[in-house]
Amino acid sequence: MLLICDMRNYFYSFCLLYLCTFVCNAQKQYTFDHWLTYTRTFYKDSIKIEHRPFYTKDSTTTVIYLTNANDNSYHAVVTPKGSLHYRLQFKDENGLTFDVNLLKTELEQATKINIPCEFVSSYRNHFAFMTKHYAFSKVRDTLVDGKTQHWYSFSPTSKRRQKRSKSGTKIYRVAPETEYHLPVFDYAVAFLDWQLAPKQIPNGIFAEKLFVDYYDHIDQRDVLVSFHKIDKSIRIDAACDYTQENSKSN
Repeated sequence: MLLICDMRNYFYSFCLLYLCTFVCNAQKQYTFDHWLTYTRTFYKDSIKIEHRPFYTKDSTTTVIYLTNANDNSYHAVVTPKGSLHYRLQFKDENGLTFDVNLLKTELEQATKINIPCEFVSSYRNHFAFMTKHYAFSKVRDTLVDGKTQHWYSFSPTSKRRQKRSKSGTKIYRVAPETEYHLPVFDYAVAFLDWQLAPKQIPNGIFAEKLFVDYYDHIDQRDVLVSFHKIDKSIRIDAACDYTQENSKSN
């Protein structure tokens, strides 16, 4: 069994997360077929920006994405939590999210995982209206090891709006020969914008992701270290499948 920690309690309240070795009734299942490992660097800041953490020195960590090559409406972001645990943050853009801790060995070995309803919350993107103010654009192509690398940016379409809001720019480099995998976006507005017009950016795993702030400073950089195929699934009870509620309200 997996042991997870309730993120709502500073001292952690523990509960059991059972491996599911049989077909469960009345459950929603999310399947994952890729494990993507990135090195994430937060760079030292020189200017304090409202609503953003201020870094006094460079900081690097490992970030793992659990993805489905054919469905980018959901994914899980996994980060180290001490020496024994991972923190797993999951979001389904259709309406639910959860945030749990679990043992590293169990996540790596488990194929089927159940998440209790007490950890699942309803989610709604309140910034959907912003899609009309943002767009993808091709930046450039480069050659790495003889292979063409495509670069794209996601930023406000209006320079006046960008200046007023001090908005930054997301930059993506698409890994070659990964066209079979839909692009995975952390930023909900980018996902919604892609959903409206998928051809703006080609399919593929992102080999590199950067966030450049309004002052042209690289704030964050993710570099793909490795990826491999997996066969994992996460299940939640139908009682906390909030995507059904959101679909009815739309």
